[in-house]
Parts: sequence; structure tokens; C-alpha cells
Amino acid sequence: MSRMTLPPDPTRADRSPAPGRRDGDDERPTDGPALRGSGDAAGERTTLGSAPRGSIDVVSGSTVARVGADRCPGALAPFSAEDGLIVRARVPGGEVALDALEALLAIGEDYGSPRVQLTSRGNLQVRGLPDPLPADVAERMADAGLLPSLTHEKARNILAAPTSPRLRALARDLDRRLCARPSLAGLPGRFLFLLTDRTGLGLDERYDIAYVDAGSLVDPLGDGPNDELSGDPEHGLLIMAGLTLRCSRAEAPDAMLDLAERFLQLRTDDRTWNIRDLPAGSPFFTGIRDRSPAEGGLPRSSSEGRVPRSSSEGGLRRSSSEGAVPRSSSEGAVPRSSSEGALPRSSSEGAPATDVETPQRVLRTGPHGRELVVGVPLGLLERVHLDALRGITDRVVVTPWRSLLIDGGAGYADHLARVGLVTTDRSTWSRITACTGAPYCARGRSETMNLARDCAAELPVEGPRLHLVGCERRCGAPRSNAITIVGARSVADVTAAQ
Repeated sequence: MSRMTLPPDPTRADRSPAPGRRDGDDERPTDGPALRGSGDAAGERTTLGSAPRGSIDVVSGSTVARVGADRCPGALAPFSAEDGLIVRARVPGGEVALDALEALLAIGEDYGSPRVQLTSRGNLQVRGLPDPLPADVAERMADAGLLPSLTHEKARNILAAPTSPRLRALARDLDRRLCARPSLAGLPGRFLFLLTDRTGLGLDERYDIAYVDAGSLVDPLGDGPNDELSGDPEHGLLIMAGLTLRCSRAEAPDAMLDLAERFLQLRTDDRTWNIRDLPAGSPFFTGIRDRSPAEGGLPRSSSEGRVPRSSSEGGLRRSSSEGAVPRSSSEGAVPRSSSEGALPRSSSEGAPATDVETPQRVLRTGPHGRELVVGVPLGLLERVHLDALRGITDRVVVTPWRSLLIDGGAGYADHLARVGLVTTDRSTWSRITACTGAPYCARGRSETMNLARDCAAELPVEGPRLHLVGCERRCGAPRSNAITIVGARSVADVTAAQ
């Protein structure tokens, strides 16, 4: 396709997308029973009466259809969207230098959309680039430190609790070890490693393998501290596919990578992107369960799908199929209130999702001691934002909630608010997100980003979290509880959906 000239505000263009193409705008897949061809939706769907029948859906669950190989973009393998090519830079652990952000922004300014897009996995991408991709794009990303491996760039998907410097350091170590294993170059771009701690940040993401650093780890079902790990700061838990394994921090990176290699060896085809896609009888699971923890195995789940938590078995019980979530609200992790809804429980039979009272974890916008978390509206980081950050710090931590954590930034909230960043949770932007939508995604039937701006200006601060999407793929739908609205065309439509 030829290069497309974007208007100054890429969310305000007026043209219709061509049919039959999907966008690569976000990283949070809307996985559900349709992965196995077993149904249309994992949750309930309600058509609003305020719009033409069938044009707007309110959903509490999600699906995705696997129709081909993984096409997650990278620097060397861009994705072709309706507005041009997309390149993505992985940021393991989220920490990134402003100079690296400057390099990405300059690529967008030179060739495409003049902004850096924050993704739902804490990574970075630039849109609207010409096809073929200019040769210097990958070179400039490599020079900025954003492409340390030509072979493993899509495999470097590592989330870490943003509030933990120790886990960010562990993420860097995990990344180095991953890139040193040639076999892991074939990991799908959707495969996700998670490193978290007592905050539980990230545990409601669709991770494949998580390491929970102990500290004051607590039982997600509310039975109090896990005695097996309390007072042992050098140990934590690996969590994977409903199973847990006690593991030291030093051993965690290699243990996680060993499991990833096992997944690649035992998956059936290249459209099996995640551990959760494996059939229950896969040798991946049976081989692990048949070994004792002392032999490097994982304890069996009970008939209720929970892992026993006794000291002899060394495990935490799971609170839902999505992952164990510690209850502590310290260090900025904010559990969602029951009035805002509960996390849907996934169903392998394709039945409607059922609600479970699981605390959800969102890193609150605003000051956290000397640190400041700033929201980036629609995840679009622009030149004015970067210039304002220059006077405060030389690096930031990108979060999966399209925000930035700034060490030492608490005293600069007013300065950053003046350039459009969100510095308090008393902002409507704290509860509104959107996919890219029309006209930049060929599937989008509504201009979601344009509508999100209107909603931020007109809706009150109080209310449920809203995610606006332009088609049934529901890209970027938050894992924590939110109302996902498909195809809305006005603020009135959105208001009616709440």
C-alpha cells in the first residue's frame, strides 16, 4: 500500500475503512470459547434500544477467532492496518528511557502518525508508516536500545508490577536469559510472562506464566497469610494454568523459561499461542503433574479447580480461572469495589460468564509517595508530553493501563496536567479507554477515539469503567471489570449503556 498522509489529529479523520481487514492496534486479545469453535461469546450481550437494532452491544465477556498464524507486529515484521504499517517495541518490565521514546516519536513524525501509542501490555508502537517500511526504522529502534535481539523481538513479552524496582530488575534478567535461548525465538507474540508481588498488579491479565514475589503474600480467598511463604522474602510462587509451585527469586527466570520451552515442544501447531489453549490432556500438563514439587513439578489442582495451600503442598488456591489475586491494597493497588461489578469467570463450554467476587487491580492515577502515575489519554503520547517530562526525569515506567509511573514526579502534577496528562483519578479519563476504531481499523464501524474524547468532556467523573470498541473483536477490552460497548456512535449511546 502507498503511504497515507495523516491529518493533524488522527482520531478526527472522515473516511470509511475497506472490509475484510483487522487492525493490530492492541495487545490484549479478547480470548474466549470461540478459540475452540465452541460458541460466539463468553458473556452476556445486550442490544441498546437507543440505536438501530444490532448496532451497539454491551458485553461482559469476549471471544477471539484463530484464523491464521500469530501476526503481532514488531520492528522487523510490521502489521498492515488501514492507516499504514504498525511497528511495535517490546519494553520488558516497562522501564524505558525518554531518549528511546524520543526515537520512536521521531520515527512517527518523519514517516507516519506523530505520536507513540501505549499498548495494553505496557509496550510501545508507532502507526501510519509507509509500505514498504523505510530501512532506517529498525535501525533507529535498535540504536535506541529497543531491538536488542533480531531473532527474539516478538518473544520479549514481560510484564512486571510497575511499583517494584526489584521486579523490573528481574524482568531485565529474564529478558537477557530469554534472548540467550535460541529455542525461544519461536514463542508467539501473545505469550506473556508476568512478574508481580503482594500488590497483585497484573494478575488479572491473561498471562501464561507468572512469578509472584513473596514478601507479605496473602491468600486470594481471604484465609490470611500463606504460612509457607510468610517471612521468606527470597521465595515466591510460580502460577500457571491453575497450578502453583514454590520457587526462589533466583531460580524463577530459568524455571519460567523452561516451562516456555516445554510449551513450544508440546503444542500441536503454530496457532496454539498460549498455555491456556492446550487441551486438558496435553502432555504439557500431565508430565508436570506427575512429578512432585521436589522434582520440579507442580501440585495438582483439586476437583474445584483450586490448588491446595497447605504447607506440605506449598500452593495458593486460585480464586478464578484467570489467576490468583492477592487481597492486599498496599503500594497503590486499588481493588475494584463490588458495585463496579465482578470479574467474569471464563467458561470452556461457551456458556454465559458468571460473576465472581475477585478484587481487581488497577494502579491508581495520581501520587504514590514520591512517585506519580500519570494517565495518557487514549494511550497516545505526544511531543508536548515528552517535552514536559524532560524537565523531571530521564526515564519512565510504562504500565499496561496506558499510564506512566514517574519516580520523583509527585511534585510535578500541576506541570504535567497543563500539557494534558491525567494526574488524578478524579478525571473522566480515568474510566474511559477505546480501541483505535474507524477509520484506522478496517473492521471498525464507529470512530471510537473521537467518541472517547467527547465522552471525557461530557460524562461525569463517577461511574463504571468504559471501553469503547468499533467491532465485535473488542480489542483492548480490560481484563479488570469494565463495560465494553461495541459500535456506539454518540455520547447518548454510551450513557444508555451504563
